[in-house]
Formats: sequence, structure tokens, C-alpha cells
Amino acid sequence: MTFILGCKTATTAFLAADAALSAPEELLPHKTPRNSVFGEYHQIHNVTDGRIKYEGYPKIRRLPNAAVAFAGPVAVWEEVATCIERSCIEEGRNPVDSLRYVTSSTPLDRISQVGVVLAYYDGNGPTIVSWNHEGSRRIEEHTALCMIGNVGDAEHDAFVGGVNTLFECLLTSKLLDGASLLACILGHLQRSSLDHDLMTRGIGGTYSGVWIDRSGVHPQPDILYAMLLPGQGVVRSVKTIARDDCLYASSGASGHSVIFSYPRYSESAELMRQRAARFRLETLPPLLGSLQWDFFSIVSGRPMPGLTIMELKRNQKFPATGRVILELKPIGDGAFDISFYVRTFVEDVMNDDPDLRGDIFLVYLPYDNEHDTLITVSSRQE
Repeated sequence: MTFILGCKTATTAFLAADAALSAPEELLPHKTPRNSVFGEYHQIHNVTDGRIKYEGYPKIRRLPNAAVAFAGPVAVWEEVATCIERSCIEEGRNPVDSLRYVTSSTPLDRISQVGVVLAYYDGNGPTIVSWNHEGSRRIEEHTALCMIGNVGDAEHDAFVGGVNTLFECLLTSKLLDGASLLACILGHLQRSSLDHDLMTRGIGGTYSGVWIDRSGVHPQPDILYAMLLPGQGVVRSVKTIARDDCLYASSGASGHSVIFSYPRYSESAELMRQRAARFRLETLPPLLGSLQWDFFSIVSGRPMPGLTIMELKRNQKFPATGRVILELKPIGDGAFDISFYVRTFVEDVMNDDPDLRGDIFLVYLPYDNEHDTLITVSSRQE
């Protein structure tokens, strides 16, 4: 499972990617472990669950006013990423010139094994550039959206189509800030992982991302994703917390958790492991004890298609009006009550996770049964 995405609005660029996970072969439902479409095992960074040995490798690196993500063999990517970073930081090239320099100076048989999406902000605004998009073996600039990779066999085409449809609505919305848009983007990408319970199966599990504007590169907000399939009575959830270039992902339904440590320029593997250990032992425990989630994402299940993002109580990082963003599509004769479903869903999630009680506020969601539209509702918490 490998999937990276770059997109932009008039003022902000976004980059998102899955964080690869794998587990011992005997724990997987397949004869051959499949942590990505390239069949690559990834470098071991940490072990946070004594029952399962995780291998994780984050696919996004942050640069000054830029971020870059990859799909492909890790060994080749490490070489490419290090060259891009050195070109930007030590040699002073801008991000796209650095990508051009690296792709032209690396042997074709190696550089053609990876796909790269670069997002950055300069005096002209946000830019999305790719290398080897759809096997092109060239650098391309994208006006709005670029996707590289695969989310899994048969559902890939439908998933990509859904991404295009949703993001066309989201990226033209003038009501959403960078953090809200990134929460929407990651929520939709997370849908495939939750739908197939990939974190438990060890072949994927969580998405991470950044947003970039004139003030710099910003990590993702703290997001809790949840999905309830009618009739199953089980809430599938993934919680993500990003701090100090580390990402914590926890599957509440299964009890599995993992910490990804994002590489930093000129940082050794040992320093990266030490940083991850400090995060796990010092930073994470108090966060888990007192955290107010920035966003609560209801990932689409059946019978409600699309995506809903519900913000939790505002905290100091995002002192703004709460929002509910809902993508709506006609369902049957249009008689389905979206607002009732969402309220019922939230009650089930709150009952499943007592830590959420009191943190979620609800607003009425109007349902337009005649149009396939994106409706945004704002409400201050009472």
C-alpha cells in the first residue's frame, strides 16, 4: 500500500502520504507481506507494542517552506531525498531546481524506481511538482491535484475518482483554513485504511500530512478518525498525534499503536531513534492524558457516502468557530436523514471511547436531497 498526494488552493499547498506498516508474516492474512505495492520491507524505527513487531517508514520530509513525499523502494528514496535536502539547504537551490538537479544526475535505472511529489511555497504562491507521475519519467507541475501510488487493487479506481470529486469541492471552498482542509484530505485517505482494517492487518494503517503557506510548513493537527459500519456494532478508529517530527498512530478498536519518527537533515539513525524514544516516554504520556482533539473525523461508511469532519472543542491552537463539513450525494429516494445518522454515529463513538465524552459538540446538518453538493455548516459551541 503506497499512496501520496499533493494538492493546492490559491494560498496553500498540501502533501499527504500513507505511513507504511508491516508485521511478521504469520500475523498477515497473505502469504507474502504487502506493506506497499512495491513489496518493500521498510527500515525498523521503533517498537511500541510488545505483541507485534512493526516496521514503519514515514514518506514525507520537511524542508524550509517545502515538503517532499515518495513512493518506491526506501533505499533509492533515501538517496534521492538526501540529495534534494543537500541541494536546497547547502547549495541554496530552490526546491524544484533541486528536484531537477537530482533527477538529472541520478542514474535512470534508479531514479525511475521512485515517484516524488514536491509541495512548496515561494513568492508566486503554492506549487505542486511531481517526478515520474504515472511512469512519465519527467518533472511536471500540477495546477491543483497530483496522486502517485495505489491504495489496493480493485478499489483503486473508485478511490481515486472519489478523491478527485471531493477535492474539487474542498479546494474551491473559501470557508476552510489550512488545518481544516488537511483534516478533510487525511480523513478521506484514511477511509480506505479503516474500511479494510489495514492497521490491524499490518499492511498500512494511517496517513500523515503537512500544509504549507507563506508562514512555512505546518504539521497536521491532532485527528481522531472513526468509522462505524451499520449492523456491526463496532467503531473502528485511528488516533493520530504529531509532535517534534514524530507521529503517533493508535488503533483504538484493536489496541495497536506505533510511533513514526520523521527523518531530519543530517540526523543519524541513532539520533532519530533517540528522538522517537523521548517522544514516546516524555512527550506522549501527558498528551494522551489531557489531549483535546483538534478534529474528529467521521470517515464515510455505509449507508452514508462521502466524508464528514466534525471539529471538537476549540483549543488554544485553533481558537476558531467549529465547523461540520459534509459531502452529500443522493441516496435512494432522498429520504435518508443524514443529521440523524451523524448524531447516532457520534453517540456510538462516544460510548466506545469514554475519553471523548463532553468533547464533541453537534450542529444540525441540512440535507439537500436534490443536488450532489458540499454543504458547510458553522456553529459556535454553546
